Amino acid sequence: DNTISRVKNPRLVGDAPGLEGAHAQIPFPLPKSGYEVMWNANTKFELPYTEGTQAAYLIDSSGGVTLSSIQSMENRNYFWDNSLDKVPANQPYWALIATVTAPAASVGVKQMRFNFLETHQRDAMAWSYVPGQRRVRLAPEFKYDTVSTTSGGVLLFDEINGFDGKMDKFDFKLVGRKEMYVPYNAYKAWAAEPKVANTPKHLNPAILRWELHRVWEVEATLKQGERHVQKVKRFLIDEDSWAILAYHSLDQASKVHHVIYQLSVQQYEKPAYRNGHAVLYDMTKGVYSNSS
Repeated sequence: DNTISRVKNPRLVGDAPGLEGAHAQIPFPLPKSGYEVMWNANTKFELPYTEGTQAAYLIDSSGGVTLSSIQSMENRNYFWDNSLDKVPANQPYWALIATVTAPAASVGVKQMRFNFLETHQRDAMAWSYVPGQRRVRLAPEFKYDTVSTTSGGVLLFDEINGFDGKMDKFDFKLVGRKEMYVPYNAYKAWAAEPKVANTPKHLNPAILRWELHRVWEVEATLKQGERHVQKVKRFLIDEDSWAILAYHSLDQASKVHHVIYQLSVQQYEKPAYRNGHAVLYDMTKGVYSNSS
């Protein structure tokens, strides 16, 4: 209802660009640019407050499995708080606190991250806390192609949930809409024990599920003069939920760098579609990460 009644309100502002005039809605149900599609994905439906646990495993080229991290996650999403008229001034539309609970050497490490709608005016903010230091520090490096240590050293910060952060280093082109077989309703993958899921070379095919769906394709190309380990990012975004279902990138040598499948499910109790289970293949290292 909000999307229909407020369809003329949302607009992109600035070069980054930022998002204005949108709240508790799909900003651009009929997108005309790659930036509009990406903002639909960034602000896809979430409950105003969620909490849960996320475990990440790294599977090396010989099939060895290492627990990278288990984190307790708390998310606050003002954008989908329908009791508000808009995100409060100077507040992030999305905020996260993640606390590491395993392995033992990292227990108690925390990070807090803020993402803003006004990306044309301000950057995302991040803080970290390490128990041995007993200090909270600003972490401005938690963005772009900095590697997330909790993923086992493969996931880039701007690849979190498919894409995260400011859209200023790349030009985002809307390629179009098409039907493709994509990960969908992957309930077996969500329920599988690590010893069943994490098979050598790739996730166990027996727990995967694919459906023919309409997706929006967006191609992001690194702008001239900008620096990043990747020069091309390609996204496949679900037409119905605006979840990023699949993604791959090319490195500076035009070789496939990362491939990500987001194994999504319908949460009937919400009701909402969720893409919180990610499998990342690092094609240069021959390893993959399984995070859910």
